Amino acid sequence: MRSLVILLLCLSLLGSLPVAQQAQQNLQIKGIKDKVTIRRDERGIPYIDAQNDEDLYFAQGYATAADRLSQMDFFRRTARGDLAEVVGNPALEQDKLHRTYGFTQAAEAEYASASPRSRALLEAYANGVNAYASSLDPKSRPPEFQILNYEFRPWTPVDSFAVIKLFFEALSDTWRLDLMRQNLASLPAEKRAALLPSISLTGSAGASSGTLTGIATNPLFAASLGLSIAQTIFDAGRREAVTDEARAREQELLLSYRSRVINAFSEVETTLGSITNLNEEVALREEQAAQAQIAFDIAQARYREGVDNFLVVLDAQRSLYLSRDQLQQTRLQQLLQLVALYKALGGGWENPNATVAQQ
Repeated sequence: MRSLVILLLCLSLLGSLPVAQQAQQNLQIKGIKDKVTIRRDERGIPYIDAQNDEDLYFAQGYATAADRLSQMDFFRRTARGDLAEVVGNPALEQDKLHRTYGFTQAAEAEYASASPRSRALLEAYANGVNAYASSLDPKSRPPEFQILNYEFRPWTPVDSFAVIKLFFEALSDTWRLDLMRQNLASLPAEKRAALLPSISLTGSAGASSGTLTGIATNPLFAASLGLSIAQTIFDAGRREAVTDEARAREQELLLSYRSRVINAFSEVETTLGSITNLNEEVALREEQAAQAQIAFDIAQARYREGVDNFLVVLDAQRSLYLSRDQLQQTRLQQLLQLVALYKALGGGWENPNATVAQQ
């Protein structure tokens, strides 16, 4: 029941858009048990008085549909992966993504496991939505339905669960990393440790540093080790002193080597984290650009039908270009981080031919 309350609170947010004040109406609607009053204040916010829970949720569905019927349908189609049916190819990739997520199957499973009481309230909410939708004629339907020339499909309790999945998607930003770790869990322990080393690091280093490049070719290490080995031994006391000095120097260099290795792992781990975050941000930017394209297409259609003026189209176009620019900027940052990772792993961009030419 608690989850149902949270669900219906989220759905009620969809109905919080102020609408124009209307004169008082008395309607005879099938599906309610007693008198229900829906009144709106000067800002268009609805207040519902009902004698029982079923009528209360019925009225909530009715009021929500009265405010945002087209938005509810777009949210439902987005979650189910059906948006391309009405807006065409711009939404096709997004539909594929949401069908892959399986929001519809998850919503159906949640509804199947809900208690009888929760199902009854969800059914009452859906009946309220459909009661309002069925009261409209072709001329009184929201302009989105008229422009795109399609009919509203009756709302179901499962639709209420499916819409909430979009909120979950927007609030979750680590699922890709979780899936990656789950897939790596099936690997042998040695391979998994090589891909995800469990090292506790506290130091910080620049992501573009070439630390790993100098580890295997450290001239100080090679020279010092060579001098220690070639040291002339004259007597037992001197041999012991030289040996102790060499051991001390060896330990010093090994500690330096270990520090460089840890710093190198830190750089790689930091860069990998940045790349993971940027991959997720790119996906969000792509979805934002797709939504902006849809809004622009709708604005153009409304302008052609004479519903909106050209300023609305320009504003939608500005939002579209802005979202595309943000997407490209994010992709640029993604590429820069990939270059940084290449350098952190020991790669470089020096051209030997260019060096010879300069000499």
